[in-house]
Amino acid sequence: MEVTGTTVVGSFSINLPPIFSIDSKYIICASGRNITVQSIVTGFLIKSIKTVEDANVSIVAVQLDQTIPNHIYTVLSNGLIQHWNIQDSSLVNSWKLNFNIREFKFIEKDPHNAYFVSNSNDKEYVLYLYNLKDKKCQKVMKINKYDFFEVSSNGKYIAIISENEVLLLNSFNKTYTEKIIKHNEIITSFTFHPKNHYIVLGNIIGAITLIYCLGDYFNNNSYVESTMHWHSHGVRNMKFTADGYYLMSGGEEAVLVIWQLETRKKSFIPRLGSPIQSISINNSNTLFATYLEDSTIHVITSSDMNIKQTFSGIKMASFKENILSAESPIIYKQAVELAVEPRHNFLVTKCERSLQFYDIKNQKMSNELTVVSRNYISRIEDEKIRKPIITLAVFSANGKWLATVDTREDKYFPIETSLKIWEFNEDIQEYVQNTQIDNPHGKGFVYSMKFNNSTENTPLLVTTGQDRKFKVWQLNEPTKNNPSYSWNCRSVCEYKNKKLGEVSFSDDGSVLAVVAEQEISLWNPYNNTLQYVLSYSPQKESILNMHFIPNSYYLVANSSNYLYVWSLLTCSVCWCYRLAVDQLVLDPYTNQFMVGIKSNDFEGFYLLIFDPNYYFPLSCFRVTDKPYRSIIYLPDKEEGSYILYMGEDFSLKLLNRSKSEIIQFNRKKVDENKPEDVANSIEAQQELFNSMFGKISISSEENEIISQKKTMKKKALDNSPFATTLSSHIMVSLSTPFEVFMNNCMDKKEIIKPEEKKEDEKENVEEVKNIEPIKKLGSIKGESKKQDLTFMNNIFNELITKELKA
Repeated sequence: MEVTGTTVVGSFSINLPPIFSIDSKYIICASGRNITVQSIVTGFLIKSIKTVEDANVSIVAVQLDQTIPNHIYTVLSNGLIQHWNIQDSSLVNSWKLNFNIREFKFIEKDPHNAYFVSNSNDKEYVLYLYNLKDKKCQKVMKINKYDFFEVSSNGKYIAIISENEVLLLNSFNKTYTEKIIKHNEIITSFTFHPKNHYIVLGNIIGAITLIYCLGDYFNNNSYVESTMHWHSHGVRNMKFTADGYYLMSGGEEAVLVIWQLETRKKSFIPRLGSPIQSISINNSNTLFATYLEDSTIHVITSSDMNIKQTFSGIKMASFKENILSAESPIIYKQAVELAVEPRHNFLVTKCERSLQFYDIKNQKMSNELTVVSRNYISRIEDEKIRKPIITLAVFSANGKWLATVDTREDKYFPIETSLKIWEFNEDIQEYVQNTQIDNPHGKGFVYSMKFNNSTENTPLLVTTGQDRKFKVWQLNEPTKNNPSYSWNCRSVCEYKNKKLGEVSFSDDGSVLAVVAEQEISLWNPYNNTLQYVLSYSPQKESILNMHFIPNSYYLVANSSNYLYVWSLLTCSVCWCYRLAVDQLVLDPYTNQFMVGIKSNDFEGFYLLIFDPNYYFPLSCFRVTDKPYRSIIYLPDKEEGSYILYMGEDFSLKLLNRSKSEIIQFNRKKVDENKPEDVANSIEAQQELFNSMFGKISISSEENEIISQKKTMKKKALDNSPFATTLSSHIMVSLSTPFEVFMNNCMDKKEIIKPEEKKEDEKENVEEVKNIEPIKKLGSIKGESKKQDLTFMNNIFNELITKELKA
């Protein structure tokens, strides 16, 4: 019933600077509650260790064990300290402190001691000294003002930073003396020189200040300062080399600055692609790593200043501020949608300027396609630059074509959109841009875009926009004047000057469905003729999502408060729920579809999986996690489709679906020779289901079938959607109605062995007495069947209300 998601490795932004292994062959990162070990030579993921099951706990510190090779220490926010052997991913030892740890710093030259800051219930911060060998904790002092703190390499000095103040502590003989240094700007980064007696401050305006205040200068009231200034924005991180001759700094400019301290000369590694969050250096000063805001790690060699290796996680979170600050909700909704590349079933996410192809199965980034060819530009003063955002990305069914739309929204200028169509190049195994159309729908947004699924006819692309029109783009064959393939606009259509939304093609590409506010218009895409209009809009609500269901003659759609399924054979609504659907996605390998429902009752959401042939949901999931931003089915030919969702923090998670966690709505097997029992079973199921979901909107013929119990099987067969006299070319395949037909015509009999007869009789008696419409596979500790029914009833009473009448 309650399920959680497994975080995709690399999808989280790492919360600590990466560290090098002792031999500098591997790089170790802390990502949420996971530890990842990656090879610098090959770039592959070597190990992934989940430190704890609790999703609310994160890693606050990672440190190499200097005494034992291939061993590390991890410190979690709940006070748990773990000692790991990363070679075989085994936990050597663990113990827990009685504190919630805010920040933990190991002493570089004293591996047995460390300092940490804990926050108590009254929100006061306390600094502690901790001995890892004796496991003893010593309280140092209470802290009233605190942003972050740093410890010198020898552990003698501690600096507590708060806004523009630095509280220095001298721990000589474990007696702490204090010194306060006030700066004229807000301090954004801090570090100690590894050998000399001075500290370095980086402030919000980009200046780096060296203050000589340690050693013999500690007790003096005055101190010497010197300033270096290159950064135009705040200095986010600084790091000294082990010998102390060089200082590296980075920030929002996406440029790594290397300062030679004696001469004050500086060298640069520019255009790293994203703001620098942290800098790490190995013990021999031969390699250093920069972790960027877009979840990218560059490993750079110090000899030639070239990038040796790059590790990329999911970059979706890198431009979240640009998305969330968008004035139009359309940009946000489209930009966070996930896609699947059909050739290799790679997950595709929209980054700031590119599409990222991520191999979920092998946990690595496969490729990155640059869509917007612009270098990273930092902001001007306090005003952020409005950057183009990739809002739409769709693939053709065979993966040969890709269409993207990037949009730039500005307060001072009209909206800029660009439609780009890409062709997959078999030689280089990448998508190459074929056609670009600027402002395809004038000075407005592009709402939806789809390729037709037909492989026999000419490829078509349909777009809808803010100009209330939909355009059909077709592929042109090469000519003498134009020797390559190209796309152009073949036709422009509109429907009653209504606002157009989602578009969808049928499986064979012969029918195009276009949402027009409360209606769905069906078109012939090859001659632009309107074939039919599906009009069933409850309370005049506009349709938000609409899809043709694969391998069937059904169409599913939802508005803000209703979900309904159409039959294209009769052009009528098969069934409908009053349900606040947030997202609607299709399973590419079956005719099932899934709806996501956000909840206000608890921190999490619901997922319901339906089959269009039957109005009972096949399964229901209560996901105990933070609200999602996007959901998708990830195809897998061997194991079927996975459910993957993007969390509120832009992390990607695979849904854990074990048999013990699924609730299925199905019919309990009873003896078909007893029609009264069959009727009672159906009636009991409907009463329970209606009490949870509300009554279903079904036809009067189906209601008569339920009331006439004795002739139920016959009428069920007569009114089956498979019992029809339609033409053979639009009939479903024989395998689909076969099981339904045989179950209605023949009685199932089982051969019962004598020794099993008594047990079967007992089971039959129990089935007749207690017919349960909900079957739970497995069991959950502490919950009985009665509690499960109560739980489901409470969940859906508020989600789905009373009967909806057409």
